[in-house]
Amino acid sequence: MSAYQTVYKVQCQTAAILRDLWQLPENLATRPDHPYMLFRLVPAHRCAASLKIRKMVADQVKQTRRMQK
Repeated sequence: MSAYQTVYKVQCQTAAILRDLWQLPENLATRPDHPYMLFRLVPAHRCAASLKIRKMVADQVKQTRRMQK
């Protein structure tokens, strides 16, 4: 698997975690100012809300990993 494929796979998995946390539909269509879109901002453009959303997902990933050990 290439690095691009790995990154894409991880992005899909983290987006699925966010969808589950917020109970969003899989076929979600969002507008640019939707909080879901803040999740994918590049570091230079991340705001406090974006960082909060990313931390929420990261905490969920950490919890899942702990439970799998």
